Amino acid sequence: MSKYEFIKQDEDTTILKYKDKSFEIKKDVELQKEIESVNKNARVKMMVDLTKQGITSNDLIVVRKNGSKTYEDKSNLIQLEQSYMQEASVDLFQSLSERYFGMKLENLIKDIGLEDEEASKFGNDFAYALAGKSSPSQK
Repeated sequence: MSKYEFIKQDEDTTILKYKDKSFEIKKDVELQKEIESVNKNARVKMMVDLTKQGITSNDLIVVRKNGSKTYEDKSNLIQLEQSYMQEASVDLFQSLSERYFGMKLENLIKDIGLEDEEASKFGNDFAYALAGKSSPSQK
């Protein structure tokens, strides 16, 4: 048996239940805007940070020429973008955890009694709840 459960009440409402506690997660326009803007805001922050260092995104692209063909390796740029997006996602989850549960995400995970592997699953389930969907792992 799981230590927690996300219960979808209706299209816009999900309830987190664990132990003897219950929290409502209400999907609204403001939440949707925050979620949708995470990647865009992360990319903007990355560009601002690069600009402060005098670097452009093109500086992160490695160009290789092989005869008449030119190859662009964008893996450095992609990796940096992903790290900024991951950081922004963690920040959003922290903010939403405090908004909906009244505590930091780490404290919520401890309060539920989750281990590292379970905490990762909880994060995925929380993301599904924020999207107003049922997590496949909760079925």
